[in-house]
Amino acid sequence: MYLCFAFVFCDTVPSQVRMMISIILKDNVARYWSTMSPEVQQYIMANAPNMLAHPEMHLRQSCATLISVILAQTTLVGWPDLVDNLLAALDSDNAALVHGAFITLGRVCEDHGRELSKNHPELPHQPIDALIPKLLENISSGKEEAIDLSLKCFTYIIPWKPSALLLRIKDFFQVRASFPSLNTCLRTTSTPLESNYRFRPITNPLLLTLSPQNSTLCCSCSSNSQKTPPLSPSSLPFARPSMPSYSVASVLS
Repeated sequence: MYLCFAFVFCDTVPSQVRMMISIILKDNVARYWSTMSPEVQQYIMANAPNMLAHPEMHLRQSCATLISVILAQTTLVGWPDLVDNLLAALDSDNAALVHGAFITLGRVCEDHGRELSKNHPELPHQPIDALIPKLLENISSGKEEAIDLSLKCFTYIIPWKPSALLLRIKDFFQVRASFPSLNTCLRTTSTPLESNYRFRPITNPLLLTLSPQNSTLCCSCSSNSQKTPPLSPSSLPFARPSMPSYSVASVLS
């Protein structure tokens, strides 16, 4: 609890020290979360997201990583309002908070895309059902940073084929039609589909396999090739730590 307090509220502490505190806190969460008291867990979950509005970007990034590590321990069921709160923060007038919420959503989509795409009967509503429309809305907003970060979120969740995306597939292709270079900026060579399926040889296996005609995933069984094992999201080209440079200009050109 003290580490969380020092990270979030000790504004007089140099930022480099707060960075080290966040790293120690993250490691403690990863190792000892299950042994922490419920009061300490709730304190961290309630206060850590406050750092997403910090003026210094590297502290916002540290907070985003911390939140993803916490979510790995709690799952979405244990932190049901996380995604809703992050989506609400996107409408804030605080530019730092909007950026912090976006990078956290990107981290959540990258690290927990499979869980996001699953159905959670324990929750009153599915977080992905609110996430997909919000990402589409931000891509259509014309704001460069919003477009950039929303597209990155899509690169992590599309391979898991969430039903929420299939329900909004027409909206997705309408947005895609507005950005002719969308295929180029999201081009990848493999996706974590079932092991006995391969994508047809097309320009963009990540996006063009979503068929706008029938709103289904267009994949073909590869009878003449060996089965391809499913890949984890970390193997995608945008995954850390070998994330390539990603220019908004390439999207809008």
